Amino acid sequence: MVIFIVFKVFNSISNESYYQPVEAIAIHSNGMGFASSTDCIECHKTIYESHIETAHFKSSSISNESNIKGSFSADKNRFALNDGIDIVMTEKSDGFYQEVYSSKNELIDSKRIDITIGSGTKGQTYLNWHKDSLFQLQVSYFTASDSWANSPGHSFDYKSKQRPIESRCLECHTTFAKNTESLLEMTSNTYDRSQIIYGIDCQRCHGPALDHVNFHRKNPSIKIPTHIKQYKNLSKQQRLDAC
Repeated sequence: MVIFIVFKVFNSISNESYYQPVEAIAIHSNGMGFASSTDCIECHKTIYESHIETAHFKSSSISNESNIKGSFSADKNRFALNDGIDIVMTEKSDGFYQEVYSSKNELIDSKRIDITIGSGTKGQTYLNWHKDSLFQLQVSYFTASDSWANSPGHSFDYKSKQRPIESRCLECHTTFAKNTESLLEMTSNTYDRSQIIYGIDCQRCHGPALDHVNFHRKNPSIKIPTHIKQYKNLSKQQRLDAC
């Protein structure tokens, strides 16, 4: 009996010592915390590996050589905006740029490609940070022709101030993006860079999952989903609202 009690106490202490809570990568305005997508692997490995290959998950990302589909090779990196303006896609040591040249080959403007929007299934467009404000760049990529193109709705007269990316834009392409202008969040394009979750991950439909992950890490024997929304239980209107 004594041995059993000692074993039970030791086992309880052992389980506590193995439990490592994960930290929030972003905090929703309702106070709930988001977990990293990689935190889902522990219990949902197959679902995670399938989801990261979807267009939803790749709907936005920090720009790099693997997610920008347009070519930067010398024979395919130039887009003629009009008779007097060419935009050249250039790779530099600190990233990728759209550089604007006059007909005399004089550099007029240079903006870094900071964020890639779109998986590339149909096309992509690109965003640039100016301080903490986001703007859409002049040139996008069109998959069907494998070529650079003028961003939809942009004028063919170059303006250094590009189109501001408001919260409504990011609602369709990110899991979460915290706007720093709370009273004007629908029309403001300023964000907390540390509070953006790129791509559409599981939490876009299931809600912030930090409490869910930590609960089940601490209580691995409980198999009933806790602290998480189950999509099958949402009403039709709630499903539409989530999308």
